[in-house]
Amino acid sequence: MAARVKGGLSRVMPSQGRPICRVPYLLNRIVGSEQRVAGPSCIIAASNFFELTVAVAIMVYGFESGTALATVVCVLVEVPAMLVVVPVVNCTRGWYERRSA
Repeated sequence: MAARVKGGLSRVMPSQGRPICRVPYLLNRIVGSEQRVAGPSCIIAASNFFELTVAVAIMVYGFESGTALATVVCVLVEVPAMLVVVPVVNCTRGWYERRSA
C-alpha cells in the first residue's frame, strides 16, 4: 500500500502544474484506459509543461536574461514534483478502478 502524501500535489507542484497532471488522469479514466497507463501520462504532461516554460522564457526574455535563468533553475522543481505524482496516483488507484458501468 502506498504511503499517504501529506499535502499531495498542492504542496510541491506549482498551482499551474496541478491541472496539467489532473486533466490527463481524468481523461484517461473517462476513456477507459488502465490506471497503469494514466499515471505515466500525468508525468509526461507535467514534464512537457516545464520544458515549454523554459523554451518560452528563453524566447521572450532572451538567452542571457535573469528571467530565463530563473525559469531554468525553477525546472529543478520538476523532479520532486514528478516524485510526488507517483504516490498520489498510487493512492488513487481504488478510485480510478471503481468506474461506473
